Amino acid sequence: MRKSRNPLNFMWNSRKGIVVLFSLLILFACASSKEEEELFRQKYELAVQSFEKGEYGEAEALFREIISITPSSRVGISSRFMLGLSYYREGKYREAIVQFDDFIRRKLPVDETFLAGYYTANSHFYLKNYFDAARFYLWVMRTENERLKEATRRSLEALLWGYLTVDELHRLRRVSAGQPGEDLISFYIVKRLEAEKAHRLLFEEAQIFLQNYPTSEYSKDVKSMVTNVEQELSKSIIIGVLLPFSGPLAEYGKEIYSGIELAFKDYMRESGKNIVLEKIDTEGDPLVAVVAAKKFLSRCTPVAIIGPLKSESTIGVGLLASEKGIPIITPVASKEGLSKIADGIFQLSPSLEEKSRALATYAFVNLACTTFAVLAPDDEYGKRAGRTFAEKVKELGGTIIGEKYYPEGTMDLTAYLDSIRSPIIKRLSTYTKADSSDTVFYDKRRCLKPPNEWIVHIDGFFLPNYAEELANVLPQIPFNYIDTRFFGAIGWTSQSLVKSSKEYIDGAVFVPDEFYIDTSTPQWKNFSRLYKSAYPEKSEPSRMAALGYDAGKLVVEGLKKKALVPSAMKDFISGISAYEGASGNISFNSYGTNTYVPILRYQGTKITRLR
Repeated sequence: MRKSRNPLNFMWNSRKGIVVLFSLLILFACASSKEEEELFRQKYELAVQSFEKGEYGEAEALFREIISITPSSRVGISSRFMLGLSYYREGKYREAIVQFDDFIRRKLPVDETFLAGYYTANSHFYLKNYFDAARFYLWVMRTENERLKEATRRSLEALLWGYLTVDELHRLRRVSAGQPGEDLISFYIVKRLEAEKAHRLLFEEAQIFLQNYPTSEYSKDVKSMVTNVEQELSKSIIIGVLLPFSGPLAEYGKEIYSGIELAFKDYMRESGKNIVLEKIDTEGDPLVAVVAAKKFLSRCTPVAIIGPLKSESTIGVGLLASEKGIPIITPVASKEGLSKIADGIFQLSPSLEEKSRALATYAFVNLACTTFAVLAPDDEYGKRAGRTFAEKVKELGGTIIGEKYYPEGTMDLTAYLDSIRSPIIKRLSTYTKADSSDTVFYDKRRCLKPPNEWIVHIDGFFLPNYAEELANVLPQIPFNYIDTRFFGAIGWTSQSLVKSSKEYIDGAVFVPDEFYIDTSTPQWKNFSRLYKSAYPEKSEPSRMAALGYDAGKLVVEGLKKKALVPSAMKDFISGISAYEGASGNISFNSYGTNTYVPILRYQGTKITRLR
């Protein structure tokens, strides 16, 4: 805390205040008779004379006597002020505060009230109650008396600059929100941070100031400080990159890093700025990731962190980063709810649940499907996708005819499909006495078919299955007399599926897995060209590299917008919507989850994008 000039060097001239009160006494005295009025006037004049001679004890006794006899008259109220001023001059600051408070509570004409507030602030200052002194100075700033306001402002500025800590300034701003002088407090917070060379905090506070007080008289000075601090911050921009650079997942880590590196190389070449990419090896181990992140954050403050690879690692690292206000962009981690764990976690890869909800919504809203069935593996991924899809359909008002999960290794799915068909068969059985020409129930000889041969229609059949399983699952659905349209997740972009099941996949609508690349977009083509030029030894870039590139590009875009500190970077990334990246579109919701999910369809054996 820095000491500055004494704020009371600007003290309001109390003698002039006394003259004001004398005038008020003459104008507003309200004694019950002329004799009493004259008596009180004489006693008051004697008290004032004693005050002016510095005989404060005698003056106090006379003012107290007047107050005791006529407490509510104007003479009595003026005596209350003068009693407070006598205490103040005598150095009895606690008594002065009590007396001035009593005067203020009388709700008299505002000029006198604010003058009492000014002396109350001064008294708090002498008692070293600097925070309370500042609060009263702020209150007095409401006065329309320009001389008093100027004296108060100068006293307040001295307190803000030299007697209160920065933390106390923050507290003062909170309790004084909406009052005149709020911008002055914020301005001095910025000035104090500039003096302490706290560049990151200065930048953050300056942004808050310019956003909240754009027309303030101090805005020009704050903008000048921002320009200077931007130059300082630009000298050392650190981005943390937490990925597995060793261990069984090192290949993925290196692929992602190559994309990150490319994004920043491009920016550094264009801007001439030096960005430090601090590589931290997580080894693919959540515990190692947390320990390494803690050590890294103890020695520096990065503008942002990119990584880690796995959701389990992101949980711990995300909590650590959020604690320090540092945004973290995880390119691949896709666990449901991951970004909700702490503020400032951003997921580029939508969760399986998010994809399943998007597909259900598209099927119901865009394709007018209302009845659905779910057949999925009885494992974590199958259940997560299947249950989420079913819940979303019901939420939208659709119907789930059947929802079944089969154990690993199951080849014959007839029992599961019969169970899905069963409620429809039961309903259809009431129509079997209809026209025998109905091919649903009768064969060519107009003989009633057995129920297990009745063709049932379901608008959509959701199959969140692995590619190797789909070759077995797909043929069994029409074989069991189910007419439907396939909707899929997890394994539907596999080339092996096209080879094994091309007669079943035409028209199927699905969401891609984390490895799918839409090579037709301009963003991918541009990224691929840059990547091959930067890494001629590598083949076609992977989606992992594209995700790393997009994560890096988001940070780069933030830096271009002067997001040079973590809080500004977090605010920038939070606002990302419909960003067209190499890996696909990116739109973050309020929790930091990328909600954009591409919807794909097979036209024959060719994949096209519906959305």
